[in-house]
Amino acid sequence: MGTIFLKNLLEDLGFAIDPKKRMYNSIRDILKEKEQFQRKYVVSNEGEPVNLREEARILVENLCTLRPYMKLFQKGDGKNHFRPYHALRDGTHDRYIKKKAYEFQKCFFEERDINDCAIAELDSFLSVVTSGQHIDITTDSIRSLMKKTPGGAKRKNLNPLEVACWHNLIELRAEARLAPEDPLLRRKTAELLLELNLVEQGLSEIDECLELSPTDGIAWAMKAKILLEKTVIARKEQTQALAMNDFSGHIEFPISSEEHWINDRIDQTADEVQANRIDFVEAAMNSLMNWPILYANEERTSYCSLTSHAPDCSVSIDRQWLFFHLVMNLSFQDLEQGVVDNQSFLNLYKSFKYSDERRFPTFISLGCDEVDCLKKRMILFMGRFDKEEERGLLEELVSHFEWKYSSAEKNLQMLSSSSISKRLLDYLGADKYSELYTSFENDIINFRKNEQIQHFAMLVLKEVYPIFDEALSLYRICSCRWPIFDDEPTPTNKQISFSVADCLNEATRKLDSLSGVVARIMPKFPLQADSIPEEALEVALLSALVRYNTSADENSKNILEYFASSPELLKNGIRADNEDLLRMIEAHWDNNDQPASVIKPKNFFLQMDNVLAELLAENLEF
Repeated sequence: MGTIFLKNLLEDLGFAIDPKKRMYNSIRDILKEKEQFQRKYVVSNEGEPVNLREEARILVENLCTLRPYMKLFQKGDGKNHFRPYHALRDGTHDRYIKKKAYEFQKCFFEERDINDCAIAELDSFLSVVTSGQHIDITTDSIRSLMKKTPGGAKRKNLNPLEVACWHNLIELRAEARLAPEDPLLRRKTAELLLELNLVEQGLSEIDECLELSPTDGIAWAMKAKILLEKTVIARKEQTQALAMNDFSGHIEFPISSEEHWINDRIDQTADEVQANRIDFVEAAMNSLMNWPILYANEERTSYCSLTSHAPDCSVSIDRQWLFFHLVMNLSFQDLEQGVVDNQSFLNLYKSFKYSDERRFPTFISLGCDEVDCLKKRMILFMGRFDKEEERGLLEELVSHFEWKYSSAEKNLQMLSSSSISKRLLDYLGADKYSELYTSFENDIINFRKNEQIQHFAMLVLKEVYPIFDEALSLYRICSCRWPIFDDEPTPTNKQISFSVADCLNEATRKLDSLSGVVARIMPKFPLQADSIPEEALEVALLSALVRYNTSADENSKNILEYFASSPELLKNGIRADNEDLLRMIEAHWDNNDQPASVIKPKNFFLQMDNVLAELLAENLEF
């Protein structure tokens, strides 16, 4: 039988792979460490991914089904002992399983909001494992046996991860009832509820956790994430409400009940957006001010980049991501009205820096566009309460302009942004501002021209290269080192020579028919290597070599001389597509007598300066 990767097998069986790979890791460890599963089913034990024999399909399905119910079984007698394997195979009716099963059922029925499917799943599973039948988890499908129980055929299958969440939730709630003042249990309960997509219940648990521990930064981060999602939904609803009046705001003189309803809906959605936004800003600030600390010393404090890096936390929220959304949702009114303390916000911003320099922090978790938006917003905020920080940000922004870290189009958009253009003008002065603006406009024009040149060059290469396909195949066969089959005659140099000659003539005719296009690509020489697309350089070198073979015209000679003057130019001109082609043409020149008026490229370059000849020999290997 064949083999299959564990990840693919889990997906094939319908078990979703969560981002944390909990299911995958659990099954992998059992297969590698328990019983003789590795010897029987694992094809290769060298790193990832884990490759299994097809016979492992039923075993893997059963391991997934058993995962939420592992606490029903006692621990194994040794490191390699897998207790469910022996208990089910031997048909064990021990008191431990029945006692645990009774506790499971009791806890499930005590929790009224538990999913009915999870309860039905538990009933079917317990019916199978307590029936006394002998079950070999390597050959007998537990899930198939569960379908044979009363109501099992109609029951909807749950993912074991979801079932495990319900079980863990029940245990945490039982522990919380015994320790009602423990905020950690509340937060863990909220994590499981959110994983089960029970958002409102999760938010309620978070609020109870924060009442017990107001400085729990992780709980605040979880609340901020929920409120941000609510804000996004509220903004969509506000957009829909505004669209009912073509985004013209309120209906000035409403008459019908529908028009009154539209006005009420616009007000209602606006209030919801504002309320959710302010709640999010407060939660995000509290979270970031109380974020889990990685280490701290006299010089600086280093924070965990993700909440999941902190102990006892399974929720992963990025600190930089949360700060970005805080800044995007923060308003000047929030700062003026004290929703956010100015100094606290400034300290929070500085906490992302690795030193006291005035440079903008490095936000590696954000995309380039997000960082640009963040810079603009921070320049505006710093202009309100820290002029020195604002000047540092403007100085760095201008430095990025001059070094052209971003595209000219993006730089021009930033430079002309209505929110910061006045500040940039004051900082740079009118002359410098105008100079930068003009340079970006010119760069955009040149970029558009290069796009057009690249397009034409690709058209030429698409037309010319296929001409040489047959000759190249003959050349590669003739020059290869491995044996040729007896029934495949090896082409002779003479055959290749005639083939190349025909191709060169055909290529010349094709280039003549495309002369207008080629002229638009190469208007004049010399060209700057860094100002023209590589495809255009490729066309120039290929065209010069082909034309020089047939006519030895002066313009082709100048082009070849120009390319030979720079290893970088030759590197850009000789790409993977035409390297064999150039060598084939050189071999053709060596094997054929050319008219006296046609100078061989090798001899031509040797007549030039010795340095250029060495460059050519090194880069073209002539």
